[in-house]
Amino acid sequence: MKSFTMNLDAKRLYRKKIFVDSNAFIYFFTGECSNITKEIFKLAETDWLNLITTTRVLDEVFFKVMIISAKIRFGIDNKVIQKLRKDKEKTKLLAEDIKKVIEFIRILKPDIKEINYSALKKFQVIMETYGLFGNDAMILETMQRFNLKYLLSSNTDFDEIGWIERMETIERETE
Repeated sequence: MKSFTMNLDAKRLYRKKIFVDSNAFIYFFTGECSNITKEIFKLAETDWLNLITTTRVLDEVFFKVMIISAKIRFGIDNKVIQKLRKDKEKTKLLAEDIKKVIEFIRILKPDIKEINYSALKKFQVIMETYGLFGNDAMILETMQRFNLKYLLSSNTDFDEIGWIERMETIERETE
């Protein structure tokens, strides 16, 4: 397994580009993130390193923040989407939380990549080669397209890919 779980060697990452998965943002916002995640976000604010993500990842972040906020603010535990669709006023209130996420993204200044048709055509090969699908396949395609090595993610499926160095977004229990 090639993943960072201990101390981050910041000097090693100077001016490097790091792809940020949705779970890194979510764990950061919920206070469950690793020290590595905190440090990477802090270094990104100072332009020590560069973050990259996709519009699809950010869409997932907005969606999950909305769901988590609905549970916390309004006590909605099940059928969150259906209940929010029926109560537009609650949805409007949740926009405040999304605004905070957007401001955080502005501060980090990630390079936000698009997923286009050319990228989609590579999914079959990614699925056949690596066994990844959905957003994970999109992440891998983006990392390949922009020659990225570093990934901030809690998803251990990426540990099977030899050229990726995954940095852990949460503190995991060690056995």
